[in-house]
Amino acid sequence: MRQIIVCTLIALAACSNDNTLPDARPQIDAPPLPDARPQIDAPPLPDARELIDAPPLPSCTAPTGAGTVHGGSVSADETWTEAASPHILMYDTSVYATLTLEPCAVVRLPAGKTITINPGGAIIGAGAVGQPVTFEPLVAGAPWATIRAVGGDLSLTHAVLRGGGDPLNTLPAYAGAIYMQRNGATGSLHVDDVEIADSMSQGVYITGTVGFDATSRNLRVHGSVGYPVHVFANAIGTIPTGDYTGNGRDELAIAGAGGPVSDSQTMHDRGVPYHVGSGQDGGRMDVNAQTGVAVLTVEPGVTIRFPPGGTINIDAASGTTAARGALIAIGTADKRIVFTSDQPSQAPGDWLGIGFGHAVDPATELAHVRVEYAGGPGTGSNSCPYPDRIGQNDAAIRIFGTTGPLTQFITETEIVASARDGIDRGWRDDVQPDFLATNHFDVAGCKQSMPRTFDGVCPATPPCP
Repeated sequence: MRQIIVCTLIALAACSNDNTLPDARPQIDAPPLPDARPQIDAPPLPDARELIDAPPLPSCTAPTGAGTVHGGSVSADETWTEAASPHILMYDTSVYATLTLEPCAVVRLPAGKTITINPGGAIIGAGAVGQPVTFEPLVAGAPWATIRAVGGDLSLTHAVLRGGGDPLNTLPAYAGAIYMQRNGATGSLHVDDVEIADSMSQGVYITGTVGFDATSRNLRVHGSVGYPVHVFANAIGTIPTGDYTGNGRDELAIAGAGGPVSDSQTMHDRGVPYHVGSGQDGGRMDVNAQTGVAVLTVEPGVTIRFPPGGTINIDAASGTTAARGALIAIGTADKRIVFTSDQPSQAPGDWLGIGFGHAVDPATELAHVRVEYAGGPGTGSNSCPYPDRIGQNDAAIRIFGTTGPLTQFITETEIVASARDGIDRGWRDDVQPDFLATNHFDVAGCKQSMPRTFDGVCPATPPCP
């Protein structure tokens, strides 16, 4: 009994009685859990005091002095500073040399005034984060006209342009706060972190074959009466990343009279639709090179809108020679590419549709595309006539070449609300690929028409699936 009492009072480890409870030391001596010290010893998270004590982002102070009044031309290299701001241009100003604007420099223009950058001239708006270069009206509410590059260079980094775009004596559709005209070898347009606000016309209007340079990015246009950006077809692919919402027309406009896509262009998904035709332009867009093959690529998620009578032609000519244009429009099941009408109340036949001429280029492919409200009356077709139908076989997609395509180049595509047929197989050839498989049709007429044979033969009653 005495031994039991002693064992109770002293550590169990000292008791030698075989009837004691199992020793707890095996659990105590087991390998410890992973030490938390590696986490404790890891570099600490940034001290909140460092964020509190960090210097604020730089900013500009609104100019308060009389500023600097400039003449009507810049003929030698100049630098305009924040300290001498505001820089006031009382006249239309021509730039023949390099004009550099430092961070926080402010340029003010009277109503209707224009800055023109000539060949050999350049404006370099060299702002900084939080310290933009600014162009604004001399008098609030009195818009200036434009910064116009006609062979000169315009480079804006961290810049704000507000209250410009007065169209003066032209239609608003053909003006912009920035106006770029370049067809030759001189002149460039670069933007990086640029905001264009409250233009009385477009944010940017580009007339010519060359648009933004390849490094342009983060252009933000809002408050424009018209479109944020208006370009010729051969500058479509240069439109940079940015935000193009909050304008009279939240679309990227393509001049219908601006000539064809004659090289390789990509319609990037920039968050708003594209619109073919503007102002008094027609709604026709062609893809056709003078030599070689012009290729228009459309990214998934892009929507292209057409006005009444509008169309897109991938080489409009008919014949047996190889087409000089190709269309690559490959969407996804979640991000279809949409060709559609621009009408507020859309209806079948609002626009003509997509046309393919000559022998379809092997690169051409449409997949996960939606073509809607097309099928308006057009011209030309070799497909077989239907006895009970007046007129030719209009369709949302028309293939005109007298040589048929070698493959079914349209797949996983929806053709809906066509005023007549879905696809007009309007060629004349013994090669007659079928387009019914994988595609969906909801049209007023036939899903596809019947092509003639090479000898021009048609069945007595052409099938109308």
